[in-house]
Amino acid sequence: MKHLRYLCIRTSTIRGPRLEKVALSSLFNSLPSIRNVQVLDLLDFHYPIMLPAGIKNLINLRHLILPPSSVILCGISKLTCLQTLKIVVVKDGNHEGGGLGEIEDLASLTGSCCISSIDYANNVEDLKKANINGKKHIRRLFIDWEQSLDIMFFPSDESSFDVRIYFAAKVRVEKQSFELEEAKLEALRPHNNLKELEIHNYPWILFLSWLGDPIVLDRDLSCLRSISIIGCAMLKNIKIVQSSSLRKLLVQQCPKITSLHGICSLHRLEKLEIRWCYNLLISTEEILPSKLQFVCFKYCRELTSIPGLQNLPSLKELKLYGCLKLELTLEEKLSTMPSVLEIIDCPRLEKWCQRYGYKYVSDKSLLPIANNI
Repeated sequence: MKHLRYLCIRTSTIRGPRLEKVALSSLFNSLPSIRNVQVLDLLDFHYPIMLPAGIKNLINLRHLILPPSSVILCGISKLTCLQTLKIVVVKDGNHEGGGLGEIEDLASLTGSCCISSIDYANNVEDLKKANINGKKHIRRLFIDWEQSLDIMFFPSDESSFDVRIYFAAKVRVEKQSFELEEAKLEALRPHNNLKELEIHNYPWILFLSWLGDPIVLDRDLSCLRSISIIGCAMLKNIKIVQSSSLRKLLVQQCPKITSLHGICSLHRLEKLEIRWCYNLLISTEEILPSKLQFVCFKYCRELTSIPGLQNLPSLKELKLYGCLKLELTLEEKLSTMPSVLEIIDCPRLEKWCQRYGYKYVSDKSLLPIANNI
């Protein structure tokens, strides 16, 4: 089988765990004969797989796809052609497998990368060793302190990721510190060709300077087009300024955020979505960038104004839901009529809508629930 390049085993024809183990044993015994295989897809197996040491000899392997909870292999760094790696678990400090540092030399990893359950990762040196900054072909980085995606019951949700790694659940550190969480985020700093960055469930009140420092952001993440910050319950403010490349900013389910600094400096921003940030206020200095095409504010209950909303000549969609204190003066007419205009349950905008003939809906039953993104 030296000419075999693609190997995918479907368990629909293998009934029961015993037969699955027999099939795996047969596969692993034949590794020398499939040394040129480039794709090994075992996702359909119902149980985690502990790869044998011989897998390191498949030096031409480009895509390795495993069932959830399969332990990352010590020595997997030998597979330097690997572009796809999923779904593997890191048992931090456990003898059963390697740490995240095992991916140190996998410079060919490509596409979108998700690293989750970082809350359980306490070996910062191992995070640094993973050399995320050296993975120059990663275009989208998804960092999650928790396990937002249920990989056990919905493995199909993983299809959007080329690299999927998570830390095994164990007892969390009793006392979290800003220094520890900052060190984790710093260790996962991406390379400067990254296009999309998503941060979920970050557990502290401040972000690192590399997300908010204009010099660092434009120098080290000069190609970044999209930032999403989701579920950061402790975060109090966000500062993202002077990014010359940013096109999309999403902030969602960050209830303690009171301010967004730097919006006015995001001159190329086209899409702004702020959802379920109950205490957010936007200062009069933070005028919306004029190139915005999509603007959405949902459930920002303390929001009183959106400076610059009337000066968006390219606006195509405007959605304002459940912003109970939001007001616009009768002189603040939109500079253009967007093709999609939805204003729902913003009682202080009703007269403004009447003034310009915009449709206003007050029925709260039409509002989506908070989990229906």
